[in-house]
Amino acid sequence: MGDPAEDETVGGQAQRLLGRLSCDKIHQVLSHPDVVRAAARVQEHELLAGAELEPRFGVFADRYRQAVATPDYEILSRICPAKHGQWGRACVLDSGHEDATGGLHWGLTTDGRPIAWAGTVPDDE
Repeated sequence: MGDPAEDETVGGQAQRLLGRLSCDKIHQVLSHPDVVRAAARVQEHELLAGAELEPRFGVFADRYRQAVATPDYEILSRICPAKHGQWGRACVLDSGHEDATGGLHWGLTTDGRPIAWAGTVPDDE
C-alpha cells in the first residue's frame, strides 16, 4: 500500500475537494460571466444540432409526445433513461441507443424544441 493520498480514488478526491468548497464559492464560479457565456454557447450549439437532426429523429419525438398524452407506459418504458430534468431536456430515443448514435442523445427541451447532446449529466446517476 502506498500513500493514502495516492490510494484515494479520483471520485473520492473530487468529493473531498467539493466538500471543501462552500455553496457560495460554487455559486461564484457557476455565475461567473465567462461560465454563463460558455454554457449559453454550448446550449445554442446543442439546439442547432437538435434542429439539424430533427428530420432523422423527429419520429421519436412524435412517439414520445403521443405516449405521454395517452399515457402509453409500454412505450415510455423503452425510452432512454437519460432524463436530464435539471438541464431541461429529455432524450426520446430508444434505451440503449448510445452505441448506434456514438453517445449522442436527441430529445426535447421543456418548451418542446429539439436538442442534441453528447454524454451524460449528473441527474443521470
